[in-house]
Formats: sequence, C-alpha cells, structure tokens
Amino acid sequence: MVRRVVNEARDALPYAADAWAHLVDESRRVATPDERLEILVWAARAARAAGDTATLRARVTEVEETAHDAPLWMNRVRALVAP
Repeated sequence: MVRRVVNEARDALPYAADAWAHLVDESRRVATPDERLEILVWAARAARAAGDTATLRARVTEVEETAHDAPLWMNRVRALVAP
C-alpha cells in the first residue's frame, strides 16, 4: 500500500481503482481493524485525487460502517468529502 501511495503521489503510477479494490478486499481478510481503516482511508484519498467520486463514496461508507465508534477515523474520512 505504501508503495502505491508514494508512486501515485509522484505520478510514477496512474490511479488504479482495481489495485486499490484488491488492497481493500485483502484487508477484509487479513488486516486488523486499524490496518483496514488505514487502507480504506488511503484508498478514499486516492479516489478523491483521481476524481473517482463513486469509489470515494463507497470507501467513505465502508469506513463509517467499520469505524462508527472511532471518531478519529470518522473525522479523517469525512474531511475527504467535505466541500
């Protein structure tokens, strides 16, 4: 995940919705809740930067469902969709 974030930020790799979807899917299987939320937030950021609003909304929804009792995570992801 870190490699993808850095490469996309440096424009070394284009945004790849499929790659992020794979990371999110894997996180559901093997990651701790905190790790999963970190992946979801980075996936949401990548979607926002790419203008992929449908994926951004899906990631925000998943964070809200996963972290309803974790205000720090909720604030981070809500900031991504704030005007």
